Amino acid sequence: MTFILQRQNAPIFYPVTIPVVLDGGAVRTHKFDFQFQRVSRSRLNELQRASEALRDSGVDSLEKDVDYLMEVACGWRGVTDPEGHAVDFNRDNVHQLLDAYPNAAGEIVKAFFEASLGGAKTKN
Repeated sequence: MTFILQRQNAPIFYPVTIPVVLDGGAVRTHKFDFQFQRVSRSRLNELQRASEALRDSGVDSLEKDVDYLMEVACGWRGVTDPEGHAVDFNRDNVHQLLDAYPNAAGEIVKAFFEASLGGAKTKN
């Protein structure tokens, strides 16, 4: 089979795992899917440079993380409220997720890079 050189544009769902420490030290792993935009290598480089520029700019890191995820993601599935109703993907809910689970931003960004690099696991 031949390889067809063609830009991939359709967003993709990719699994995200967030470990949450429970009382007594046990860890529960929460899994859901984020829908990421497909980006080119040059766009990945731009995002990396922009992230580095903001690092020392005085911008609140939570807001910076929300901005970054709103740039690279366009949806999710498997995120519900305590009653089991689906939670809409929007800026306020992404903010709530990242605020409630301090490790979520790193896990989601790691999943974005895995998805962007064809499932390659990134080093910590």
